[in-house]
Amino acid sequence: MNVDDTLAYLLGRWSVHRSLSSDDGGRGTFTGVGVFAVQPCADASAWRRWARYEETGDLCFGAYSGSATRQLHYVAGADGRRVVVLFTDGRSFVDLDLTAGSWTACHPCAADLYEISTRVLSSDRVEERWRVRGPTKSYDAVTTMTRLAS
Repeated sequence: MNVDDTLAYLLGRWSVHRSLSSDDGGRGTFTGVGVFAVQPCADASAWRRWARYEETGDLCFGAYSGSATRQLHYVAGADGRRVVVLFTDGRSFVDLDLTAGSWTACHPCAADLYEISTRVLSSDRVEERWRVRGPTKSYDAVTTMTRLAS
């Protein structure tokens, strides 16, 4: 499924389910809610749309069972197609363009490499797959996000 505007498509509340598997045999899950909320631009002269993504939920992985959170910023380009995904400190993570219905991106993190593919399954469902390999991390994650009613 194609979308017209990547950021507009993502806005709102999503149910998040993530399965994790590490190369050493570890398995886990994350279940929670993700919210994409539009944020005002500090510089009114700059045309910019951006959203804060905040994910909260429960993580069970190995001996750990408890709460987990994640935050990212999504900054849209003027054409609405591509979004730059940033860490909250402003560092670049990956670009994302869902207008063709799917996207792949890579993020080198020191000696580790994150390979990320995102696929729009419907107007209310997205799947994201991470393959992370390197000397400090080696795991796969599959996340399904389902839009929640407002």
